[in-house]
Amino acid sequence: RTTVTYFFDISRQDRPVRRVTSVFTLRYLFYREALEMLARAGFEVVDTYSDYHRKAFTPTSENMVFVARKKE
Repeated sequence: RTTVTYFFDISRQDRPVRRVTSVFTLRYLFYREALEMLARAGFEVVDTYSDYHRKAFTPTSENMVFVARKKE
């Protein structure tokens, strides 16, 4: 797990700068876990790659890129 913090500084001509902070936690997903989450959200997986250049996904791939569509 890792925690990510985003800081947004909002400025307007007639007001002082206002900072908005957004904090959330990220974690890695297992392949089957990602498939289950997509299915529960109403998607079907069309293809899976290991990068954005459509390199074949294998069990030893470090990345997962899913192509999914909403189930009809």
